[in-house]
Amino acid sequence: MTRSDNAGSKAWSKKRRDVQDQTGDEMTRTAFGALVGLTAMILVGQVLVIQGQTATGRILGTVRDSTGAVLPGATVSATSLETRAVRTVVTDVAGTYQILSIAAGDYAVEATLSGFQTATRSPVTVTVGAAAVANFDLSLGGVTQDVTVTSEVPQVTTIDASLGGLVGEREVRELPLNGRDWLQLTTLEAGVKGGIGQQSAASFSNSRAARGNGLALSISGNRPTGNVFLVDGLVVNDFANASPGSGLNVNLGVEAVREFRVLTNEYTAEYGRSTGGVVTAVYKSGTNAFHGSAFEFLRNSALDARNFFDAERPDFQRNQFGGSAGGPVRKNTTFLFADYEELHETKGLAHNSDTLSPDARNGLVCVAAGGNACASKTPIPIAPRIIPYLAFFPIANGPITGDTAKFIFAGNRIGLERYAVAKIDHNFSNRTTISGSVQYDNTDESQPDPYNLKRTGSPSRHANGVVTLQRVFTSHFLNSTLVGASHSHVTDALDTSAIDPIATNSSLGFQPGVPAGILAVAGLTGTQGGIGSSGSDILDYTSFQVGDDASWITGRQTFKFGGKVERIHYDKNSLVGAPIGEYDFDTVALFLQGIPGQFRTDVPGTDDVRGLRTSYTGFYLEDGFAVRSNLHITFGLRYEYVAPTTEVSDKVAVLVAPGSAVPKTGGAYFNTTTKNFAPRLALGWDPSGDGTTAVRAGLGVYDVLPFPYLMENRTNSFPYFEEGTVNSPPAAAFPTGGLALITPSSLRASYVEQDPQRAYMTQWNLTIQRQLAGSAALTAGYVGSHGTNLPRSIEDVNQVPPSLVTTSADGHLVFPTDPSARNGGPIPRINPNFSRIAATVWDDSSTYNSLVVDFNKRFSRGLFFKAAYTWSKSMDLGSNTFSDNESTNTSGSPYAFLPGLQRGISDFDIAHRFVLSYSWNIPMPESFVGTAHALLAGWELGGIFSAQSGPPFTVTLQTDQARTGDSRVRSTSGGQRPDFNPSAPGCTVNAINPGNPSNYIRTECFSFPALGTLGNLGRNTLRGPGLSEFDASLFKNWSLTRDRMRTQLRIEAFNLFNTPNFQAPKTKIFDGSGRVIATASQLTSPTQTSERQIQLALKLSW
Repeated sequence: MTRSDNAGSKAWSKKRRDVQDQTGDEMTRTAFGALVGLTAMILVGQVLVIQGQTATGRILGTVRDSTGAVLPGATVSATSLETRAVRTVVTDVAGTYQILSIAAGDYAVEATLSGFQTATRSPVTVTVGAAAVANFDLSLGGVTQDVTVTSEVPQVTTIDASLGGLVGEREVRELPLNGRDWLQLTTLEAGVKGGIGQQSAASFSNSRAARGNGLALSISGNRPTGNVFLVDGLVVNDFANASPGSGLNVNLGVEAVREFRVLTNEYTAEYGRSTGGVVTAVYKSGTNAFHGSAFEFLRNSALDARNFFDAERPDFQRNQFGGSAGGPVRKNTTFLFADYEELHETKGLAHNSDTLSPDARNGLVCVAAGGNACASKTPIPIAPRIIPYLAFFPIANGPITGDTAKFIFAGNRIGLERYAVAKIDHNFSNRTTISGSVQYDNTDESQPDPYNLKRTGSPSRHANGVVTLQRVFTSHFLNSTLVGASHSHVTDALDTSAIDPIATNSSLGFQPGVPAGILAVAGLTGTQGGIGSSGSDILDYTSFQVGDDASWITGRQTFKFGGKVERIHYDKNSLVGAPIGEYDFDTVALFLQGIPGQFRTDVPGTDDVRGLRTSYTGFYLEDGFAVRSNLHITFGLRYEYVAPTTEVSDKVAVLVAPGSAVPKTGGAYFNTTTKNFAPRLALGWDPSGDGTTAVRAGLGVYDVLPFPYLMENRTNSFPYFEEGTVNSPPAAAFPTGGLALITPSSLRASYVEQDPQRAYMTQWNLTIQRQLAGSAALTAGYVGSHGTNLPRSIEDVNQVPPSLVTTSADGHLVFPTDPSARNGGPIPRINPNFSRIAATVWDDSSTYNSLVVDFNKRFSRGLFFKAAYTWSKSMDLGSNTFSDNESTNTSGSPYAFLPGLQRGISDFDIAHRFVLSYSWNIPMPESFVGTAHALLAGWELGGIFSAQSGPPFTVTLQTDQARTGDSRVRSTSGGQRPDFNPSAPGCTVNAINPGNPSNYIRTECFSFPALGTLGNLGRNTLRGPGLSEFDASLFKNWSLTRDRMRTQLRIEAFNLFNTPNFQAPKTKIFDGSGRVIATASQLTSPTQTSERQIQLALKLSW
């Protein structure tokens, strides 16, 4: 390493902590492992927890006499109205009782005491993850006298500080859902933002699969990788630590899911594995009454509107059909439920791709003058070696802009998904129950590339299974044990077949015996190459889980304690670089002349087949204490540990410092901390003492755990994986000479910080909740958080050392440049032994502040209604965790060694969001009978309205104009930015023209920096368009028999007003010559939401 290399490493390391002594670390881990093993042996079968109670709820309350005096020793029983299962407890000296870990459903709760009338409250509805309050006032009287109380249970939560809400069975069943994806309903809660920066399901190759197929959710200012998703208590997060979803980007199961709860801010210690939200769902169960459904949902483009980018309305046909059934196998004892669904889809996707203009195809290219990017045109010779490759660029059939023109077509996405769920419950007695559920889905999906040359698919499979055993030892102590496994098989950008023969033509290959690789040209959509060039991922993720919950009530205290053990297998086969080569050209003119700016390729024979392994262990202890009847304090302590990630064949290769000459091989990718002790404190105060008002506050620490997804792009490193990059290759290298230029110093390596500090979030809230009427409640509060030592991805850290960087008089960073040499000459990088060095470091920080307001009217008199508003701001040093293109609006770092340059608004920041949902059974006069009743009764209206401000984005450069050495500048997430022109008329850093999609970005507000100078524009200074969408439904219900059998006709309209909701752009505005790219100011397809689509359905329920 040179002196400057050492200086650069020291300059960066100075911003970080001193590394602990390696020997001491090993001794610590050895001792810790022994402690964990001993503790595990003691706790097995007793208190190994996997948060079993998250699939259940509880009933609590106080029993008093008619004078208000508490009644100790009263017997309280809860009887399920669905299965007749009974749970019984006795009130304590304060007259209070708790029935813990009780299945979701309706109950009749009865209070009895000798000398008093028996009182019953029915129905008392228990929901997942929540407490239902049922208080009793017993009157003197004989034991044979029974009083039934029918008043509603209060909605106000007075005993903890958690924020969030329940999405009940009625909401899941009745609200309009595009794709019938029940996870979409999580966005009904304040503080939840869905799909921000997530690639549209209509985008080519569905490459979002590598970042999680399910809906990306940012909850309370956390990254989408910070949430945990549980179904029947089983963690079902996928390989990206994101929400589950299929290759069609939906999460089916509307007929199978009973309800789910979204916790947006949570302060109990029993929840782990999460820094953001907790989504916990339960499947339906069989009951003593047979129940079920059969349904078919239909879509046809004949009923739909035209999308903003459609030249004509493309074909769209979708059929979703299936059925569910549940009932008793043995009455009051054993129950079974099952659901099966299929989704068949053929959808025309509107492609508006940028190809060569007719003039450019013939060698006539634009010449810029003044502010005009195409003031005139000049002929240039087309290199003979380029001519065969012009066929990869389709003939334009749309508008022409400079050297580019539109190629417009509608390519069919074809999808098939099969989904099944089965659940069995058995009551051995009122004290011992067991339940088990299995879920499986299998999806096939494919669609054409942007130039209609080949089809690429993302098939997927998921399988989950869980068994839970619960034992009530006494009315004050119970235990719940869980064993399960979750498996995901996901593929991403898998080339399946050729549409045009050129996609299989090996005579055009950049390597022997394979088709052509990728051709990327500034300003053009670019070819995706031939078969095998897309860079697929084949990912298999399995999580084996075992655990148990224990709860003990003594006096005014409720103790909960337990732990969790999880074994993770992550097997990946990734060719995400340039499997058969890629040539990048910095302008259209340079492409036509055959002068590439960069070549990169995977070396033939290399592979990234890896088997990653790790384990998770978590323990917690929690004490909920009733200081007074109207004041509750909960204190908890959670400990979590994730073992260092290893590889089954020991194919681990990472640099221990950016300037290391050789990688460390074998062992773990990095060491993990053992200091993850996370205290949590919550306070709930009922100032009036009547359960109608609550003041709540919480403070907690939540660890950002190092699961294997952090190493998603760090397994492909020399010497076990060989990908080479050559900058400014000679013109003669195209098309087949690039591979010969790959030398050891042009290969890719990975740097991973070896001893990262503890990464964690500190969260707090203060809220007030008020019961406004018998069925409505209002919540308002403040939610904040601060992130420390968060993981951050830098996709090429092999850049100029800080010691060689100077600052100009006007504040610009200036990098070494030789004006007499091509592109400024060789760049002195920090590590001359490699080309690209992809890095993962733990140096990010974040802040989040928000106001949340929630109004919730639960179902009564035929109406439920919910409105939620969030006003928030989130900032960080980069929202990316494991890649520089996790989101469509992510921008990489402009210079790796100054992380402060990335300080800005988070990629997922939405300043304002409002969402309203409702369902109304339209009343009918009782005087209507006969035909009038048949026609006018049973109508139901529903809807979801969402409105939010736009997400942030950044404009960037095509080439390494600053000469930092970053090889990723040309990628879609390259981070070099232009200069901002504050003196230009009307310009601000948010240089946009709202409401003008054809000229949305004001390119005149930016300028091309001088060679060797880093542009001064900040990250995420511009804002994309906002979103406004209204989904509506109209149902007609007919009762077929005197019991519960009914038929429902459904008409649903998604995006009823056909509002075009554009995605935030990720735009390069200058090509390599400094000329404004002709299409840079435009918003591009696809839209964030679909055009208006109509869905018809017929459903039979019983």
